[in-house]
Amino acid sequence: MCGFLGVFRANKSVELSITGVEITQAMDVIKHRGPDDTSTTSSVNYHIGFNRLSINDLSKSAMQPFVLDGVKVFVNGEIYNHKDIENKESIAPASKSDCEVIIHLYLKYGISFIERLNGMFAIVIIDDRSNELHLIQDRFSVKPLYYYIKNDEVIFGSEIKAIKKIAPDIKVDGT
Repeated sequence: MCGFLGVFRANKSVELSITGVEITQAMDVIKHRGPDDTSTTSSVNYHIGFNRLSINDLSKSAMQPFVLDGVKVFVNGEIYNHKDIENKESIAPASKSDCEVIIHLYLKYGISFIERLNGMFAIVIIDDRSNELHLIQDRFSVKPLYYYIKNDEVIFGSEIKAIKKIAPDIKVDGT
């Protein structure tokens, strides 16, 4: 299990209401989701924190986000058919991570890549080329993915308590 927390605004000319420092501090709330590594990725219109739990590839080469050609991918989950995808698509991954196939598929097929995946996952894709955010969950919502839209910002995370840490005014289940 891994965990992420982030904020995204499509309009790059408006300052984000949440800072990268706030994201980094709030990542402690979900440290149990990924004690092996913590990273923060920021740009003018987004900040994303990621806690990694290393399972298939313990090396640094599998650290997230996966970055290629202006796209960043963060994944909490497992892709069961990653070996089949690597063979069929002639993908030579840089790591042993089952999730690395996602960035290659996205670059080749766009958002329809999701039809090729078999697994349980929550995926965050930042496409800097088109200034788009994609939040994707497996068909059965096995891996958690929560989001909240406030003032043209999308606040998202693996757990509601992390979102509430950076956006305490959010009301969930009457809280």
